[in-house]
Amino acid sequence: MKPNQFPRSLKIRGAMALLSIVLAANLCAVEPWADSRLPVTDGLDLWLDAAKLREALPAIGIQSFDLTKRKVEAWPDGSGQGHHARQQNFEFRPVLQISAGGSAVRFDGRNSFLASEWTAKLDAATVFIVAAPRLNGGGFRGLAAMHPPGRNDYIAGLNIDLGAKAGTTLDTLNVEGAGARGQNNLLHTRYDLGTFHVFSVEAGADRISLRVDGKGEGSRTRQPGAMELSEFLLGVRWYSNDKTPPSPRGFFDGDIAEVIVYRRALTPEQHTAVERYLLGKYNALRAQSIIVAVPGAKPLQTVANPAPVQCLMPGFEARALPLQLTNVNFLKYRYDGVLFAGAYNGKIWMLRDTDGDGLEDEATLYYESPNIKSVMGLAIAPKGYPRGDGVFVATVGHVYFIPEKNGKGEKEITVASGWPAPQIVTGGVSDCLGVALDREGGVWFGLGTSDFTRPYLPDPKTGAMTYTIPTERGTIQHVTPDFQTRTTVCTGIRFPVGLAGQVSTGFGKPGSVWRMWKIFPRPFGPLPQSGEPLWQVTTRSPRGESVASIGSMLRCANNWVCAT
Repeated sequence: MKPNQFPRSLKIRGAMALLSIVLAANLCAVEPWADSRLPVTDGLDLWLDAAKLREALPAIGIQSFDLTKRKVEAWPDGSGQGHHARQQNFEFRPVLQISAGGSAVRFDGRNSFLASEWTAKLDAATVFIVAAPRLNGGGFRGLAAMHPPGRNDYIAGLNIDLGAKAGTTLDTLNVEGAGARGQNNLLHTRYDLGTFHVFSVEAGADRISLRVDGKGEGSRTRQPGAMELSEFLLGVRWYSNDKTPPSPRGFFDGDIAEVIVYRRALTPEQHTAVERYLLGKYNALRAQSIIVAVPGAKPLQTVANPAPVQCLMPGFEARALPLQLTNVNFLKYRYDGVLFAGAYNGKIWMLRDTDGDGLEDEATLYYESPNIKSVMGLAIAPKGYPRGDGVFVATVGHVYFIPEKNGKGEKEITVASGWPAPQIVTGGVSDCLGVALDREGGVWFGLGTSDFTRPYLPDPKTGAMTYTIPTERGTIQHVTPDFQTRTTVCTGIRFPVGLAGQVSTGFGKPGSVWRMWKIFPRPFGPLPQSGEPLWQVTTRSPRGESVASIGSMLRCANNWVCAT
């Protein structure tokens, strides 16, 4: 027989043996202590069951559990893959909660989380989480996340969190990951905080979908590509939006009773079977709340049918305009009643009331240019302005004046530019923010800090603050009416965002009033791209008639409206 030449039967037996080894690696038997009622184990890669936590600890070398402190050092994996979730630091350990309804692991929302070492590339995954968010303080509070080495979870892994904004109800569940970057709320139903639900997320080849308690919620498209991970994190996110390395952020405040992860998309029948298993298992736990009322205290209650726009002072009325425009940041009225809208996508619109009902109902594109990436400040030339009608726009790297010709913006005239670029451009656009004019025709605008996450610029090695004056970053700037001279008039701010002055005295004079807002600077991605209604807000006198129109409004996030 020649070297490397084997009988055909021997080759077949060898191939079958190799196939058996591969199948055995992928179909590891679940742990003997695991719940035998789980109906689907094919492709099971992680299974954390709080009801089995204490019973399973000896199997991974932990012989006892302190029922006094109830700190969870490890949560054993029942899948048979050995992906046990651990926390070596005692101060960061969550706590095991045991009640009549069942067991759960409580995360404190400050620093507790668990991490499972798990290296994989998943083309698809199905994640079930039985959890009760207790509080949502905003900042992407994470139920779970998987990430590749040294990279953000939302770039190449997968994350499930409560979204950017704080809330008194459970109305947001953000799911991002490889092929599906950017915040996207897939939760369409509103639930009370403190109540348990069965959340299931399926990340398939081209779509991510969410179900809650067996009912379909939202979905989003996903570009093909593997979700990479070196860790599976529970109760936290893993990312960094500055120059520091990614780290645990967005700590979850609430209880988690069970987590099941498959390395594939389940069939509809299998998905339903697992949901029924979890719904039945946690029927008693889902009937109770983990929020315990303090004697004499009254919990905050959400307002039924809240007004879309609500002012904190009496005398205002809000009416929706019959228009749908995308990502409007600024609204400013001109002297003749024409309303200008500056958008996050760089477009500038002219809005008119064509039927005399007091609401703008027609939108015409005034100006669009590749040089204006986003409108981050908008001011309108006053009546009789020497350069004629037009608008002033603050954008990345420039302040422009755009004169009007035949009802359209004609061209860009540079008012100011040439300042040092920031270390971090928030959301890719937040560099120059806010613009206004004084009575003499001078232009005022703001420059954001060089690094919004560390405005005093600490040295990463020594910790010494490197922010110094003079600097043009983090300032208010003034430009003379001829656009020739620029000076710094205010230092030490992060972002002005909106800028206006008291009309009776103007800017920079004795008695002037400065108004600056730091409104949620969107460090985690762009605003939603869907059209959103605009709102007109007017003041009312005690007799009921309209006496003034608000000069501008800032639309800066899903539910944030700030009027000046």
